[in-house]
Amino acid sequence: MMGNLLKTISITVMHYCYQSHSLQVFALHRIMLAFSILLVVTGLSGYELVTRPALKNHAHWIAADLIPNPGTCSQATITNRISLLRQRNLIGIDIVPISLQSHSSYWHIILPFDQMLADQISQRSLTTVRVSSSIQFANLAINCDHRTIHLQIYHDDILGATPDLALLLWIISLLIGGIGLAVLLSRALTVPLKKLSDELRTTPLTVTSNRTPAIGISELDQLGGEIEALRNRANRTIATRSALLMGLSHDLRKPLARIRLIAETTTIPCEADIADIRRDVIELQDAMDEFMRAANAIASPTQANGAIIGWMRLKAMYRDQRLYFIEQPNNTCPALNAAALIRVASQLIDNALRHTDGMVTIMWDNDWHLCVLDQGPGIPPECIQDACNPFWSTGSTDPDHAGLGLALASIICEHNGWQLAFDTHPDGGWMACIQPLKKH
Repeated sequence: MMGNLLKTISITVMHYCYQSHSLQVFALHRIMLAFSILLVVTGLSGYELVTRPALKNHAHWIAADLIPNPGTCSQATITNRISLLRQRNLIGIDIVPISLQSHSSYWHIILPFDQMLADQISQRSLTTVRVSSSIQFANLAINCDHRTIHLQIYHDDILGATPDLALLLWIISLLIGGIGLAVLLSRALTVPLKKLSDELRTTPLTVTSNRTPAIGISELDQLGGEIEALRNRANRTIATRSALLMGLSHDLRKPLARIRLIAETTTIPCEADIADIRRDVIELQDAMDEFMRAANAIASPTQANGAIIGWMRLKAMYRDQRLYFIEQPNNTCPALNAAALIRVASQLIDNALRHTDGMVTIMWDNDWHLCVLDQGPGIPPECIQDACNPFWSTGSTDPDHAGLGLALASIICEHNGWQLAFDTHPDGGWMACIQPLKKH
C-alpha cells in the first residue's frame, strides 16, 4: 500500500516537472523550492548549533534548582525549592493535583524543550519522568517516594515565550518571506523578457534595426541583439527573394515577348526566326533550371557522409585541367546537405573558371571549410557586402551573367546554417569559402 502511494506521488511529481509552464511559474516553483531547502537547512543548523544547546542548558539549570542533590527526590524538597524560586520572583512551575489537570489540550507530540527538561530531571532524580506538551505548558509526572508528583511548567514564564507558537510564527514568516522573494525574483526575470517580447512583437519584420533593447541584463541584452540580427537577416532574405522573383519574371518576360512578337508578325518563320526562338527557349530553360537547382538543393536532406559525397561528386563533375583538388573530407565531418554543398561550390568554381585564366584550387579543411582559390583580382573590398545581392555585377558586359548565382548560393547557405566568406589569399589571388556561421 505504502509502496504504491510513493510510486503514485513520484509519478505525479515527475509528470508535473515535465509539464510545460510559463517562465514565471517555472522560475517561481524552482525559487520556492530552493528557498524551502535553504530555510530547512539553515533552520536545522541554527537549531542544532544554537537553540538546542541553549535549551538544554536551561533545562539543566531548572532541573538543578528543583533537585539540588542528585540521586534524591521527594515531594517536600521539590515543594520547598519551588517556594524559594517564587521568593526570588522566578515563577512558572506549579505542583498541580491530578484532579485539576485537563488532558484535553495536550498533544501527542512532545516539544523538544519539554523532553529535555524531563530527561534532565530523570537523570538527577534517578526516577522515571513522564511528560506531555500543550500550547501553554508542559506536564511532568515524577515518581518520588512511591508517589507521583505532577508539575506544570509554563512556557511563557520559564522561557519568556511559547516555543511552539514562536516556532509556528517563525516558520510562517519565513514561508511568507520566501514566497515573496520567489515572486520578486521570478518577476524580475520575466518582466525584462516580457519587455523584450513586446518590443519584438510590435516591431514589423520589414523594419531593419541595429538597436539592442536596453534591459540591463547582459545576457538578455545579448539575446535581444541576436534576435534583432536574426530579424535583419530575415528582412534581407525577404528582400533578396522578392528581388529574385522580380528578376525571374523579368528574365522570363524578355524571351517570351520575343517569341510572341515573332509569332504575331511572321506568318512563315524563316531559319533566322527559328534560331531566335530556339535561343529564347534555351534562355527560358536555363533560367528555370537555375532556380530549380537552387530549390532542389534547399529541399534536400542532410546526410551523415554528406561532405564526402559532395566532394566526390564535385571531382567527377569537373575535369578541367585548370582545377586542382587538394585535401578531402573524412568521417569526422558533421552531417550536411550534399546537394546544397555541390550547388554552392559549383557556383564558386564556375565563377573562378569564368573570370580567371590561372589555376583554380579547391581545398577542404576538416574544421570544416571548403575554399576555392584562384589567381584573379577577386571582388573589390568595398563591394564584398553587395556581392551576394541579386543582379549585382562588377561591371561585366557578359550578356549571360545576370548576377543571380551568388545570390542563390547565399540563400542556400543561409538555409543550411552556412555563410560565404571572401578574402585575399596570403600567397596571392582570391579566396571564396563556404563555412559554418560563426558562434559568439
